[in-house]
Amino acid sequence: MHTTKNLTPYVKRVFNFIGINNFISVVAEGLATEDKMETSLANARGKLEKQAKFFYKSDKAFKENLSKIKLMKGYNMNIYNKKKVHFSIKALMLAISIACIPHNSNAMSEEAQEIKTTKKLLVVNASPSLENSHSRTLSHYFVSQLENHYPEQYRLVHRDLAKDPIPYIDDRSLEVILAGTATTLEARSLEIFSDTLIDEIDRSDAIIVATPMHNFTVPAPLKAYFDLVLRAGKTFKYTSSGPEGMLIDRPIMLIYASGGCYHGTTRDFLTPYVQEVFSFIGINNFTSVFAEGLAMHDKKETSLIKAKEELEGHVKTFHEAQKASL
Repeated sequence: MHTTKNLTPYVKRVFNFIGINNFISVVAEGLATEDKMETSLANARGKLEKQAKFFYKSDKAFKENLSKIKLMKGYNMNIYNKKKVHFSIKALMLAISIACIPHNSNAMSEEAQEIKTTKKLLVVNASPSLENSHSRTLSHYFVSQLENHYPEQYRLVHRDLAKDPIPYIDDRSLEVILAGTATTLEARSLEIFSDTLIDEIDRSDAIIVATPMHNFTVPAPLKAYFDLVLRAGKTFKYTSSGPEGMLIDRPIMLIYASGGCYHGTTRDFLTPYVQEVFSFIGINNFTSVFAEGLAMHDKKETSLIKAKEELEGHVKTFHEAQKASL
C-alpha cells in the first residue's frame, strides 16, 4: 500500500485550509526495497537541492516586501503573522525532510530492520474524559503489561478521539460513505481522513479499543469513528453471498467501563456492537474486558481490581495471536 498517495494531499489540504497555499513536497519511497532505495534517496536529495534555491528566494522576496507593506496604511498584522508562521513551517518542514533522509544505506537498513521486528499496536481511546477515565486507565495498564512482558517489541499508534475529534458525516460529505465519491471539499477532506483511520487499522498487528459505556452503548465519537472505518470497497465488499470483510484478522481487545452493571444483559448494546463492527470488516479475534458498577461505591474497587487481573491473564494470548509485522 502506497501511503504517499494519501499523505501528500492530506498534508497539503490541511495547510490550504488555514490559508497556506505555497506547498512543496519531496517524497522518497520504496525504501524497504533494496533495488529502489538508493535511487529514490538520490532523487529526493536532488529535488531538495533544487527546491532549496526556490525556497530561499521565496522567503527572501517576502521579507523584502514586508518592509514596504508595513508602511502601507491599514496594514493588517494578521497577514504578517500568517506569513511568518508560513515560512517558519516551511523552514521546519525542510529541516525535518533533510534530517529524516539517511546518509547511507546501512542506516536505513538498520531502521527498516528495527521496524520489521516490532509489532504495531493501535490504541483507540474514546473517553471524553482525559484525567478521570477508568477505561483510559485500564488501557494504559494493559499496554504497560504488554511492554513489561515483551520489552521493545511494540510500536504504539495512538488514536485519541477526545484529543483529535472525529468529524461527523453531514449532507456535504455523505457521498463518501454512500457512493464512494468525493466531489465537494468537505467530502474530499472526510475521505482523506477516513483513509488515514483505515490505514492505521490495516497496518496494525493488534488493536485495543478503550471506551466508556454511554447510555448502554458506545459514545458518539466512537460511533463516528466506526462510520469512517466501515467503507464499501475499502474495508468490506458486497458479494453474491452478502458483505465480506476485506481486512486480515488480528487480535482486538475491547476494554470498557460503565457506571451500572449491564454486561451479559439485554441492556449491553456496546459489546455485541463493537464485536460486530470489527467482524464485519474481517477482524474476528475479539476479546472484551470490562469494569462495571463504577458508580456504586461498594462495587467500584472490586470491579477495577478484577478487570486488571483479567487483562493480565490475556497478555500472553493477545501477544501470541498477532500476525507477523509487515
